[in-house]
Amino acid sequence: MLYESLRYFAGAKTPSTEFTVGTGDELSLPEDSWNDPFAADGGFAYCAKPFNLVISDVGTSYDSDQLPGSAFSNYKGLLPSGMSGLNVSDWTKTISDKENVSGNTFFIGEVKEQNNAGLPTAKTITNLAEIRGLAPMEPTKQGSYYAAGLAYYGQMTDINPATGGQKPKTVVVAMASNLPQIIIRTPKGAVTLIPFAKSPKDKGNSIDPSFGKFQPTNGIVDFYVEKITPTEGAFRVNFEDVEQGADHDMDMIVLYQYKVQDDGSLSITLTSEYSAGNTEQHAGYVISGTTKDGVYMDVYDIDTSTQTAYYMDTPLADDLPYPYNSRSVGSNKSALLPLVRTRSFTADSSKSAANFLPSPLWYAAKWGSFNDKNGNGIPDSGEWDT
Repeated sequence: MLYESLRYFAGAKTPSTEFTVGTGDELSLPEDSWNDPFAADGGFAYCAKPFNLVISDVGTSYDSDQLPGSAFSNYKGLLPSGMSGLNVSDWTKTISDKENVSGNTFFIGEVKEQNNAGLPTAKTITNLAEIRGLAPMEPTKQGSYYAAGLAYYGQMTDINPATGGQKPKTVVVAMASNLPQIIIRTPKGAVTLIPFAKSPKDKGNSIDPSFGKFQPTNGIVDFYVEKITPTEGAFRVNFEDVEQGADHDMDMIVLYQYKVQDDGSLSITLTSEYSAGNTEQHAGYVISGTTKDGVYMDVYDIDTSTQTAYYMDTPLADDLPYPYNSRSVGSNKSALLPLVRTRSFTADSSKSAANFLPSPLWYAAKWGSFNDKNGNGIPDSGEWDT
């Protein structure tokens, strides 16, 4: 975690208690003691450059609370003297303002003090410091953009009292996302399509399908491309029925097909082909760059005997996407999903097909290791992208 790494470079003597191994750890993991890396006795020379090398999944998770200044908690961690003024929200908000993110609409799981937490719907973002739950891959896992704010803080702040300036830079190696993003070119503009599925019910009744309760977002195990031409495509997606901690096997397979029609419209067909498991799954996609952007939950797994009417479902051919469909919270949900569904879309060139935010680690790399040639404290062109 960048927060702990910065504390180390600042000369903290011990890790935060929230991130220690602990006496109750069943694995009995060893834990090294901390030493000030720039200590006069036994430390590195004051001119040694501190770097954070972050090797991580592109999607951060559960990193929004135990940080000073978090908008989602009132965390009071012990900070070394060189970091006494750290407020992660302030640094992350600055990035929002400079990146023209504040006030615009993006797909995200949660915006502070707004509804639909944990659902990858389009939401107006106040700033990067007040959002979490990366969409659409991990909307329930509370991944935040604070890594970017921490990286920027390190880039700009002399955090150790040793002679000279000790400003940690951040370099990122982000592993490829397991979430496919299909960009479809049409005569009227580009459309982005991302497969998406949820599990609203299981045979053990441990999953509550009600609005406001937790329903797993299905992990993508395999993605098979069968056909790609300038106007058509077909691919199969193998979904795991939970998010984490399970067997990651073949629980549901859905065939996705798209075709750009002669009139410039786009047709998308989903076919539920295979399933095997104890959990009911509903599948669809998140689409952007059209006149009807949003989340479509269109088919169910074929081994479900009694289907659950789920509030995110879009069972009818003329449905608007969730949360705008007529069967949203508190309304009639009698219609059920089919096994095959085709929808038609019209691209809208006035809308961006890239209204998914970059990874927090992308911002961390950009704002945490730029060569500030003009001294304005901002990664201008030529200072971070060459």
